[in-house]
Amino acid sequence: MPRLEEDRARRALNVQWNLAEDYTRPLPRRVQKIFDRDRPLPPEDHFFYQNGLLGILQAHHDMDRLSAYVSYLMEEVSEGGVFVRMMAYPLEKGAGERLVASRPVFEHYRRRYWQDRLDQFRRIAPADEIELLDMAHGQRVLGQVPKINPLTLRLLNDLESLSDLSTPDFIEGMQKILKTNFHFNPTLKQKDKLKEKVLAPEKANHKRESLDFITDEEVFRQMNVVSAEFNENIFLDQSEKSYDGKDPSSSSVQPKSEVRRFMEKNYGPPILDPREEAHILKEAAQGIHKDQHFLMTRGFSFDSQEIREALDQMEEDPVPEESLYWHPELNKEGGDSLSYRQRLMRRARIDNEAYIRNNHRQVHRAITILTEKLRSAIKDEVAQGTIYEDHGRLDGAIVWRTPVLSDNKVFFNPSQDEPGELIVDILLDSSASQLDRKERVATQAYILVQALQRVKIPFRVTSFQSQQGYTILKLFHDYGDRTDPHEVLSYFPDAANRDGFALRLVKAGMMRRGQAKNVLIVLSDGKPLDQRVGINVHSFDPRKSYKEERAIQDSAEQVRLIRADRVAVFGLFTGLEEDLAAAKKIYGHGLAYIKDIDRFAEIVAGLLQDQIRELR
Repeated sequence: MPRLEEDRARRALNVQWNLAEDYTRPLPRRVQKIFDRDRPLPPEDHFFYQNGLLGILQAHHDMDRLSAYVSYLMEEVSEGGVFVRMMAYPLEKGAGERLVASRPVFEHYRRRYWQDRLDQFRRIAPADEIELLDMAHGQRVLGQVPKINPLTLRLLNDLESLSDLSTPDFIEGMQKILKTNFHFNPTLKQKDKLKEKVLAPEKANHKRESLDFITDEEVFRQMNVVSAEFNENIFLDQSEKSYDGKDPSSSSVQPKSEVRRFMEKNYGPPILDPREEAHILKEAAQGIHKDQHFLMTRGFSFDSQEIREALDQMEEDPVPEESLYWHPELNKEGGDSLSYRQRLMRRARIDNEAYIRNNHRQVHRAITILTEKLRSAIKDEVAQGTIYEDHGRLDGAIVWRTPVLSDNKVFFNPSQDEPGELIVDILLDSSASQLDRKERVATQAYILVQALQRVKIPFRVTSFQSQQGYTILKLFHDYGDRTDPHEVLSYFPDAANRDGFALRLVKAGMMRRGQAKNVLIVLSDGKPLDQRVGINVHSFDPRKSYKEERAIQDSAEQVRLIRADRVAVFGLFTGLEEDLAAAKKIYGHGLAYIKDIDRFAEIVAGLLQDQIRELR
């Protein structure tokens, strides 16, 4: 160990021992691991605060029992890495407040520590639920009001409520929180382990006195699969982390089968059989997307009647926002609750339905305008494109031409391909960067599908998001479906995005028919990769990174290739003006920036009318 590290290690022990008033032994490594956040050599203020915190913690908690509980979670529970990190907030709150009360000088160190943490989040937004909790907890320490979603806030409240409890009560409280908020149902064997290792730690025979054998990559791997069960911004599929060009160890890469199970559990079962999926993957996963995978699903359905009842309840008798995340039937005594992500999906559906309801007149007007313009364009095109012959079905409207003009071509053949046939694909970017405008995007899609269905134009609606090397395609409506267009209001932004790969997948599955014209409309924020989600664990090779200019160029190339295959591609920009330049690079002349619902109908009608006229 370098001399500087040795000196700091001795000073750390002195600070801990002085505050713990126990010079017999160092703090167990298992407990110290809970608070490991910074570099090996943190700033001096952080150094004093962290070690003071550990000393106070040792003075007020049963370290053997707490260490045993950490060991139990890490060794017996697959999600242990996440749950151990969550223990930091109640322990820091209790120990931090005691530390400041007994040693007022530490108030400066505590505030400086959390101010620096929050400064990091101003530069790079929280990447996962743990970092959201970290940010919100720090804001409270500094007297600020956390701005996080109600479920995360409730989780933080539950955790911080344990701050003043004794060790046995703290452990019992953590168990209740895990059972309430997560799919945490210990087996009989795990319950026995809890009794053996935690409830009677003096009898336990711990084979390991350190958590050093648990690598950061393994903890990230657990968080990658499990914290995504309850967060909004889950991990990406490409890494920002540098490994000096060396390949990552096999322990840092999640087995594909496990990732696939996670995707299906959180986003829905597949709708393609393995052979169909392999065929599309072979065509789409090429070049920079060679190692990518995808899941096509219809997601999870929510009872329309129950959604309407929730909306009525909101109007008549407002209820706490977080209660809308829960499904009433599945949370009765003895029932099972929806997963965290399903609750967020359900809440998104309620939000989107409420937006439609609150803007009913505007939405209805936009649907009417778009429907009438499309109907008129199709009618004109059929009339102008019909080929008349001297046999077939008589057209009574022009039969006068025979006696007056001696023109016998007053018959048309109904077996011919009808001109004016359009096939439309709608692709919705549903990455986390769309979260703040999800209602607007869902409404635009809703207007489109309502109009297309009314004029009987075949269409397909799909959303896409990406994480951990997978692109998830959620199918709201297929070409031949007669389903309720309201299903598109289940639009739920989440995770990251990989636009180029999503475009390849949609193109590979397009329906092509005779002389029909295919049109692809992409509702996008212009970010081909959402980088606000910060931690990546799946690939550490910078040559495989998919971000910034490289992602823009790839997405633009995919658009060009689709257009070369006789498909009209239009981008409807839904993002911020700062990202407009990137969107222009991707979609070129086929980009429309639409800011309000009325304008949306007019612009989309014009785009589709032009495509119908091209069918002559």
